[in-house]
Amino acid sequence: MRFKTSDQVTLVYSDHGSGQPIILLAGFGVPKEIWRSQLPVLVAAGYRVISLDGRGHGHSERTLRGQSLKRRAADVHELVTKLGLQRPILVGHSLGAGTCFAYIAQFGEQSITAFVDVDQPPQVLNSKHWRYGMKPVKWLEWREYLARPWGYARFKTVDPTTAALVTAVETECPFQQLRMAPLLLDHLRQNWRPVVTELRRPYLMVAGRESPLFKPGFAAATAALSSYGHSVIVANAGHLVMAEQPAVFNRVLLAFLATLSVS
Repeated sequence: MRFKTSDQVTLVYSDHGSGQPIILLAGFGVPKEIWRSQLPVLVAAGYRVISLDGRGHGHSERTLRGQSLKRRAADVHELVTKLGLQRPILVGHSLGAGTCFAYIAQFGEQSITAFVDVDQPPQVLNSKHWRYGMKPVKWLEWREYLARPWGYARFKTVDPTTAALVTAVETECPFQQLRMAPLLLDHLRQNWRPVVTELRRPYLMVAGRESPLFKPGFAAATAALSSYGHSVIVANAGHLVMAEQPAVFNRVLLAFLATLSVS
């Protein structure tokens, strides 16, 4: 399905099931098909599952406009408004989780029921007061970093069916990695820890124990920023936790969702 944003960009999304809405947001350069293993499980559990291809990603329109988390969050909010969704649960992986942080910052915690973050610290770059950011990559190396194949972020093989679907989309609609670099750089500059500290909605931080990008300790450290936080580390998983260990991730996700009081 398609919808047009307020700045006239056409985005593609899927919408399955009924009940409490859950919005799935993939990471940088990744199409919505990465959530293949979660969609039927969530629908069977009684949720309405919406998965969105961000601008420049998957089957959505290729554009260089709006390369910021603020604009991506606005896109999600416009889709929420279009579909008449009430207090969705946001589930984001990597830069998709960054989009969720931006959504909460812009539209308030009252606009969501809960938030699930998959292998993404609220602050990507390390600082004096935050040691859980990205494993060392110097700023001067970012162009080389962006040019690398993205498979290195995995620890184990992605579910074959999911991998085939993602590859098919990437073949049909190639991701313009270097041209989308401003979006990634905007993501890297953010510090969402103040947003998390003020959060009064339940949130779950999921880390891949073997993630090549982040030390898994970020999950507990972020959960500790608010009394509403929870954390889980998934063994034998890299950055793509939900696709590398789909059965384990689904159990973790459903267990968290079962704790929520939805009114």
